[in-house]
Amino acid sequence: MPLTRDEIRTALLSAPPIKREPVTITPKPGAAPITVFVREPTAGEQGRILNNCIKIGADKKQQTDIARMRTECLLTLCETEGGERLWEATDANSLSALPSTSPIWSILAAKAVEMMGMGEAGKKEKEGAEGNAA
Repeated sequence: MPLTRDEIRTALLSAPPIKREPVTITPKPGAAPITVFVREPTAGEQGRILNNCIKIGADKKQQTDIARMRTECLLTLCETEGGERLWEATDANSLSALPSTSPIWSILAAKAVEMMGMGEAGKKEKEGAEGNAA
C-alpha cells in the first residue's frame, strides 16, 4: 500500500539531528586548549550566509566576499558544548581584526566553512588549516 502524503511529509521532515563536531584550538602560545563545537547550518542559515556573501557583479560573474563568508560562518556555526552560540553579531569586527594566522581563522573558520558544505572551498580551507596547525 502506498504511503499517504502526510506519511511522506512526516518521514521527510523528521530529519536527523544537526551534526556538531568538536574543534580544539590553542588561542595563543602557552594558553590552555579550548574546545569549540562547530555545527552544520540549517538550510535557512546556509541560504542567508550565501546570500550575504555571494553577489553577481555588473560583468555577470559571481563575486564571493571570502572574508565575510568566513566571519558569517564563525558567527553562525560556533557553539559552546551546551549548544549556546559562541559569538554575537557585534563580535564581527573583533574577529576580522585578528591576524589571519590566528587559530580562530586557520582552524576554526576552516571547519565552519567545511561544515557549510562548500565543497572545494571547504577542502581548501581545511588544507590551509592543516598546514598552519603544523
